[in-house]
Amino acid sequence: MKKFLLVSVIVVFLLTTLIAFLYAYKNIEENKKIIRKNYKSVDLDLGEGEMLSWIDDENILVNKNNYLTSLNLDSKKENVIFSERYKSDGNFDCFLPNGGIFNRKSVSNWNNPIVLGKFNIEESDSVNRVDCSVRKYGIDMPKEIQFDGETYDTDFGNENIFSNQHGISRSYHKYFKERIGKVIFIKNGDSEKYVDLGFFRDNPGILSTFDDYKKEYLLYTGGDDAFGIDKAWIVDSNLNIIKKIEIPSGPWMEDYSFIEDMFYDMKCFSCGCSCYRNADIFMRNGKIYIQVWGKAVKKKYRGIYQLNKENSGWKKIIDMEIYEDAFFSPDGCKIAYVNKGKMKLMNTCK
Repeated sequence: MKKFLLVSVIVVFLLTTLIAFLYAYKNIEENKKIIRKNYKSVDLDLGEGEMLSWIDDENILVNKNNYLTSLNLDSKKENVIFSERYKSDGNFDCFLPNGGIFNRKSVSNWNNPIVLGKFNIEESDSVNRVDCSVRKYGIDMPKEIQFDGETYDTDFGNENIFSNQHGISRSYHKYFKERIGKVIFIKNGDSEKYVDLGFFRDNPGILSTFDDYKKEYLLYTGGDDAFGIDKAWIVDSNLNIIKKIEIPSGPWMEDYSFIEDMFYDMKCFSCGCSCYRNADIFMRNGKIYIQVWGKAVKKKYRGIYQLNKENSGWKKIIDMEIYEDAFFSPDGCKIAYVNKGKMKLMNTCK
């Protein structure tokens, strides 16, 4: 009996070792399939400062000792922009290369700042991250619209798809027989405009990012973020669609194996896996990047990827998890990010 138990233990041990080896080998082989482009990162010493935005391709906006400060990356010269101390205001802070909101004030042009006005912001208001404008709660859109002879109900989706200079935008369901799509309705005073995205397989929300260098929008399908993005549209500053892109699936979308699923479910405990896998997408100078992170994403797939010129695949350019937002320079060449508490700078054009 003892001999049988001993043999059983040895067999179980050998089988477990074999499974672990095969799993490790599979990961190594899969890891080789990830297309990587190795760029060198350098330390970006901000002292006690916190990066807030790029100002242009050579200067960044930094919160240093609670003062908004510009920093030139070549000369390391610093310049305090405002004598007024900066007090973080959570979701109502917004910083872009051409201006933003701080201390509930709207500012234009960080190089020669002009205070455009002060907001009486209420908790129910929202900030449009496309242009750092404030949208007051209670500005109603029509409950339904007429388009191509059909009536469409509101989608209650993202209302800040475009800059507020175009008006207030909201996406609507578009139905035709068995197909579903999206129409974006923009209302600016008495004028109305429609951006018809056509029909597609499912009915996700529509999100957007703005390319300040080319003055173009990238609209894309997504839920709360860009994790499952599969379609995108490039829209010019006149809100005309100039290109439709079928986004290839990234390696981070790979399904877990049976054994991995057991641990995967544990990682997603409490509110589901969507809480623990995240992605943000950016377009700079026509280049499309995606930042992927979260404990429900395989570790080897976390990092930052760039879509290739043919829009057929992703190449990984930063091979590590980045929990905080990365900052992409307007020309799309430089990426600033935080790794283990240190600010790093990478140039993807050299």
